[in-house]
Amino acid sequence: MEFADFSPLSKYENIEQIVLGFIFPLALIIWTLSFLIHSEAIFYFDDLPVYYQGVSAYLVCWFWFGLAFYFFAHFVLSKNKLYYYKSKKIKFYSVTLIITGAFFAFYFAFELQRYF
Repeated sequence: MEFADFSPLSKYENIEQIVLGFIFPLALIIWTLSFLIHSEAIFYFDDLPVYYQGVSAYLVCWFWFGLAFYFFAHFVLSKNKLYYYKSKKIKFYSVTLIITGAFFAFYFAFELQRYF
């Protein structure tokens, strides 16, 4: 069984919460939305970017949204006693988004749709 420590946050944890809990997810969501405006998405394979267009871009963007929601839930919600159990649910759903987005990224990058 997992027990959470809800003691007051240290100075380092407050900075971590601000940077990794608020700024990074917000920047990631804005960056992803800027790609979606043009129906594009990006995913990195072996340090090389792969760009997606159209419907595949919307499906691959689930990865980036899931990553942003996971960071927010982990660094902000899980530190708060009131939102701890909600953060566990949000983490589950965001991991589901990450896995499905990565699946679609592999599916469209390696053109697996032609085999089905």
